[in-house]
Amino acid sequence: MLAFSPGSTRRFTVSLDAGGSGTLLLAECEDCSDQIFRHGVAANPQRGGIEQSGRTLATLSRDALSSHRPIGRLLVCAGVAGAGRSEEQEALARRLRRAFADDADTVYVEVVHDACVA
Repeated sequence: MLAFSPGSTRRFTVSLDAGGSGTLLLAECEDCSDQIFRHGVAANPQRGGIEQSGRTLATLSRDALSSHRPIGRLLVCAGVAGAGRSEEQEALARRLRRAFADDADTVYVEVVHDACVA
């Protein structure tokens, strides 16, 4: 568990590798040495749709960061199998931005195909 003073603003980077069989998460706090690792279910938007994929990625991320709030800046990069076209990537990025809107003061999301993060 990280110890922070009330009102502190942490800056987190969340990396997601969402393949066909599961999702790996690595989150790092910019101002501390702790790393958070999680494994979740697959989040391929070709199988379950953009909304389901976004929900899966957001839930895994929010659960991983739940004990580290408040968060000032959240940077998310998701490499997602089944999100090879720019339209899919932007739709999923919008879904994730909405999901994280209440979790951090500032949220940046980039979605790429999972081959880019392999």
